[in-house]
Amino acid sequence: MDSGGADTGMTVAMSRSADTPGIDIVDPIERRRCTLLTDSPVELDPGDPDGFRFPVETAVVVAVDRLVAPVTGHAYVRDDAGDVIVEVTHGLEETFRDGTYVIELTGLVKIYLQIDGAVTITNSHERLELGFEETSTVTIGCRSLHTRPAATVTTTQDPSDLLAAISTFGSALKTTSPERSFPTLRGHPPALELGDELAIPDGLAPPVKDVQIEVPPREEYLYPVAPLAYYLGVAVEPGQLPRIRGPSIDYPLGRLGDFDRTVHNVLKQVFLLECANRTDGLYPVDLAERRRVDERVDIPFTSLYDAPMSERLAAYLEVPFVTIEDVLPDWRLAAHVEPSPDAVSMLPFLADDLALVTMADPTPVPAGNVSVGFASGFTRGAAVTDATFVEPGDGPTALETAWVSNGRPVAATKAVPAAYRNRLGRTPQDQRIEIGVVCNAPEMCDEREVVDALYGTRELLPFTVDVHDGLSCAELAALLGRDFDFLHYIGHIDDDGFRCPDGRLDVADVDRVGADAFFLNACQSYEQGISLIERGAIGGIVTLNEVVNHGAVRIGKAVARLLNVGYPLRVALDVAAEESVIGRQYVVVGDGNLSIVQPQNGTSAMWHVEREGDEFTFWIDGHGAPPGLGCMFSPYLPGATSHHLSSGTSDRFSLSKADLQRFFLTSDNPVRLPDGTIQWSAELDPSDI
Repeated sequence: MDSGGADTGMTVAMSRSADTPGIDIVDPIERRRCTLLTDSPVELDPGDPDGFRFPVETAVVVAVDRLVAPVTGHAYVRDDAGDVIVEVTHGLEETFRDGTYVIELTGLVKIYLQIDGAVTITNSHERLELGFEETSTVTIGCRSLHTRPAATVTTTQDPSDLLAAISTFGSALKTTSPERSFPTLRGHPPALELGDELAIPDGLAPPVKDVQIEVPPREEYLYPVAPLAYYLGVAVEPGQLPRIRGPSIDYPLGRLGDFDRTVHNVLKQVFLLECANRTDGLYPVDLAERRRVDERVDIPFTSLYDAPMSERLAAYLEVPFVTIEDVLPDWRLAAHVEPSPDAVSMLPFLADDLALVTMADPTPVPAGNVSVGFASGFTRGAAVTDATFVEPGDGPTALETAWVSNGRPVAATKAVPAAYRNRLGRTPQDQRIEIGVVCNAPEMCDEREVVDALYGTRELLPFTVDVHDGLSCAELAALLGRDFDFLHYIGHIDDDGFRCPDGRLDVADVDRVGADAFFLNACQSYEQGISLIERGAIGGIVTLNEVVNHGAVRIGKAVARLLNVGYPLRVALDVAAEESVIGRQYVVVGDGNLSIVQPQNGTSAMWHVEREGDEFTFWIDGHGAPPGLGCMFSPYLPGATSHHLSSGTSDRFSLSKADLQRFFLTSDNPVRLPDGTIQWSAELDPSDI
């Protein structure tokens, strides 16, 4: 390989690092990056992806004395049969004599190292190091965590056709073993598009044949059951009463009024128990949720692991939901859906996210209840008086609530089908993370200076932050048309569009938007945000009404800092909204789970700390990480050997002041204190808690 590169465009790219001796590994779609450091520059030769037991997209061969992953989780060392020999957790060192090994590195890009020889693995809190007795040949294989639909199903809105279309979703599963609880082994359901008749391509039959879901062929049953049918890998068939049917299974799903909740509980329960069961297979880790389940119920996980799916499901459904309810991870997405063409096209994306889908029952919200009275300070525009605001109403609890219906939702994400299609068509990019900050109002320059100082402060991640002042309509349109990662706009927006020195720019008049995500910190920026999504963006934060400047600055600063450490849009807004009374006037449009950069520690999280004398109690609330539910994390703490699901709450740890201070130095992260306020670890002295 001439310059040391292996780049397949839409797959993971590996190349010789230009900044330091080593190998840059870049997922160009998900914009994730990892660098394996070496003692001296290396040459990369093509490797054989088919030579790995696990699926990889790209492979290279290198000769090295030492490999160092600066930021990683744990390492699984497997023998040539694929069985785990040992898991090298934080603070451990393991030496392996001559042999054939596959070392799996956990992280946001899947990395496998295939080695013949002796190796010593040292996992400190700062890095994971592989040392060889002599120069050794290592084959490195990688795969992206990104998935996309492999086929498109054409359907009508007739419930019978929708039943058949939803029944194809499970064909995307890469396994029906408990490992399907890992997001990378699920695959994306086929896309749905509306047509004059049902048309299902060959090869999309559900993988599980002896279990079915039966529901009355009515829309209020079809939408909520779609994610469950996908995860179970089963067909949905018409029936008089909703139920799951199979060998030794006749499980009622309740009637209307109780149906949605029952379906959600079954999905959450089966998913949790599969996460627990998979620890008897390819990943025999100490999972905290497994321990908690074992304390509550007696399930023969070991014998169930290799059992047919129908047998495992029957055992799972015998467990009363209430006994394991407090062990469930925080769910990532709940969706309120009103039957419509948009809702049909959204179903595969909601299923892919394992969303808790319920039928929309909106509560109108008067415009005056969205606005906040201002005692002082100027606003960034005029109030909206003719918009229809809604609250989703009662429904399941999740980290993000999506609204798939008409109206402007308050405290929920406005899900737009175009955003999810744009996510699938995301342009590959293996260069720097590009952020554009635009200030088109001189009186708001305070926010520009604050956010310019915050973006791009992450070590080991290449950033380009361009700051623009007073862009004309043509200049702003040109910027929007460029391919870059994030736009932070500060200024005025009104009914006619973005206010520029020479007039107004309406995004509806722009042919194409290249920015993936945006924050329009201006009054009534909702409509312009929707237009950005419809022309190419994936997700963004907008305002529903007028916002006072000093409150907007506080929220702008908080959002910038949270996005910079890897928080997804929706969670970043939820936390930032606590900084000001005007937080209710902000909302996410598009895909609220989009992150601008990779999380610092593998998952975006809120740290919690309480003090009692000289001891500190510390725990972590994980907010999940791409690519979905089922990922794990383990904190870099003394005595922390357990894994936790990435959207759950960790064990509580008793730490000394020195241990806590040392952990705070590993990364800059938000910390919630006992009084409910949030501070940042880089600025927090444990003595002040």
